[in-house]
Amino acid sequence: MYQPTENIPWFLSIMYHRVVDRIETPDPYHLSITAQQLDAQLSYLKAKGYESVHPLTAIENARNPQRKKQVVLTFDDGYTDFMTHALPVLQKHDYSAMAMIVSGQISGRNVWDAGRAEQLTLMGPADIKEARSAGIWIGSHSKTHPAMGRLDADSLRSEATDSRRTLEDLLGEPIPVFCFPYGSQSELAVNAVKEAGYEAAFGIEQRQHDLFGLTRVDGVKANGAGLNWRFRVSGGHYRLRNRGAQVKRMLRQLKP
Repeated sequence: MYQPTENIPWFLSIMYHRVVDRIETPDPYHLSITAQQLDAQLSYLKAKGYESVHPLTAIENARNPQRKKQVVLTFDDGYTDFMTHALPVLQKHDYSAMAMIVSGQISGRNVWDAGRAEQLTLMGPADIKEARSAGIWIGSHSKTHPAMGRLDADSLRSEATDSRRTLEDLLGEPIPVFCFPYGSQSELAVNAVKEAGYEAAFGIEQRQHDLFGLTRVDGVKANGAGLNWRFRVSGGHYRLRNRGAQVKRMLRQLKP
């Protein structure tokens, strides 16, 4: 199991995948949010004074107790609906985001979901370059989207290093941020990501918040912009999970 080594003060990061007109087809993994729901969530953040920032900026600012409200918006997998549905909403609110790209499926499909979910088109080179030109940052979401916590060292090096190289060759700029598919981590996986030259990495909704396991609020699970959403973006949900984990650790230590 991965043990965090460099804790970071919690800051708000939100995870999205697909943005659509309507949620009609089966969505077994609850990856879709409508453009209207995304607009409501970003409207709430804007009204509360949140500024969208690059993950590395957020990490630096998190250590400053006088920091302004900041949010990191992330979109995993690189579906083409990011260009048609997410980007216009982001631009409406003058927000940027980071698109996490599976480098081995650029112009491909979400083959990792074959047999379980609808196969959908993913962004191609032109889409990725257009998104970058529009102010969207690009991050790596591995080469083939595996559960990296289950891989051996050689496979991990390929997933982390090859993905970074492909994206850097495409854009001609460094790719400093990684995102673990499924949030699956291990000591070997984290070491491979560090050795590949990344400066930080995202997980999902884990109980720790550290440099190579930054936790994120799930924008779909937040169900619009109601009370559940406000509880999550305030950090209340993270603190509750973290406190529960601390209590469990204490109880384990008390066992004879």
